[in-house]
Amino acid sequence: MPSLTTERNEAENRLKNRNDHDFRVHESGKVSERKLEGEPQRMVGMSQNITKRKSLKHRLQQMASHDDLTFTMNRLEGELNLEKQITYCQFLCLQLSICLFELDHFKKINEIYGQLTGAQILKKVATIATAIICTLDYFYRWGGEEFVLALPDTAMDQRQIIAEKTRPASKSYPWKKKLSIAAITASFGLSVFPQHCIMQQDLILDTDVAMFQVKSSDRNCVVAASLPEKLTFQLYFQEFKAKKRPVKIRAV
Repeated sequence: MPSLTTERNEAENRLKNRNDHDFRVHESGKVSERKLEGEPQRMVGMSQNITKRKSLKHRLQQMASHDDLTFTMNRLEGELNLEKQITYCQFLCLQLSICLFELDHFKKINEIYGQLTGAQILKKVATIATAIICTLDYFYRWGGEEFVLALPDTAMDQRQIIAEKTRPASKSYPWKKKLSIAAITASFGLSVFPQHCIMQQDLILDTDVAMFQVKSSDRNCVVAASLPEKLTFQLYFQEFKAKKRPVKIRAV
C-alpha cells in the first residue's frame, strides 16, 4: 500500500497464491482515526481480486489490435505503429523500408480448396514471415491475402535480402504434404523512407504500385518501386537536421 499521507489510498498489486500462481488485487482504504499529532492510527479498507477483470481487459486489447486469424497486428494497429516508426526514423536519421506482399492466385485457391484451407494458408504464411524478421521489425496483415513488413534502419539492399528470404520460405514449405495443395508463392513490392516518400500513405502507394508490376508480369518475385527524382536520403536528413527544433523523443 502507498504511504498513508492522504485520507484515501488505492493500489493494484500482483501476488502469488499457495499454488505459486500470480493473481491481481485492487486494494483501497482510508484513514479512520488519527493520533493527536495527526499521524494515522487506524485504517479501514478492502482487497478485491481483479484477476479476471485484468485478463478480460488484456483480451479485449488483443482483439482490438491483432488479427484474430493470423495473430499478427491488424491494419489499424499496424498503421499506428508504422506512423510512429516513420517519426522515430526521421528524428534519428534512419531509413525505413516497407515491403507489401500478396499471395499469388489466392482467390482461385479459395475457390478450389475452400475457405478453411485458405485460412490455414494465411496462418502458416504469417508464421513463416514472423520467424524470419527480427524483433525490431513490424509485420501486420494489411487485409485479405496481403501483408506488410516494416523494417527500421534497413537499407534497400538489406530489405531486398529479407524479402527474398520470405518469398522462397513460403514457397518451399511442404504444402502438398500438409494441406494437399501446390506450392504457395507471393509477389513483393518494396519502397523506402525517405528515398521514395516521407508520408506513410505515399510509401504504401509506391509499394503497392511496385507489387502491381510484379502481378502484371510473372508474379513470385520482388520488385522495388522506381526512385523519384528527389533529394537523396543523406541530403534530406541534412536539411531536416538544419530545420528541426530540439524535441523529446518517446520510445516506440
